[in-house]
Amino acid sequence: MMYIVDVRLRQPAGTPPLDVPQQHGVARILHAPLRRYLDREHQLLTERRPRPLLRIRPHPNGVHLLMHIHAPSRAEAEDRAFAIATLAVAEGMLLLDWDISCSRVQPRQTRSWHCPTPHLCTDDSSPGGYSSVQLNDG
Repeated sequence: MMYIVDVRLRQPAGTPPLDVPQQHGVARILHAPLRRYLDREHQLLTERRPRPLLRIRPHPNGVHLLMHIHAPSRAEAEDRAFAIATLAVAEGMLLLDWDISCSRVQPRQTRSWHCPTPHLCTDDSSPGGYSSVQLNDG
């Protein structure tokens, strides 16, 4: 089954907010490894040809990722998305101290960018905190 998983990456606490060029830089650092790991995962688990969805949306305190993950259960989809994000962060050495604060399957009826667990969300989850740039790869 295909799940839509929202993953949040946050810069370390106490770090000043990212300006727009820095947000773009973080998105670019993550794009290639995320796409590679996501494509590899997709090819191993399914014979389908279309590439799985990957969206990277930077904001002043981190990055939101939206991925299609093929998995037999919701929990496994979340674990795979977390693993893919962890590998991509490890590959982008500049982001090693960043946290993956949320990896949740999105409900089908609301495909929002907000973390479904409110206690993990802070004021940067508001649409006003986002950069106007979003990387769509599909």
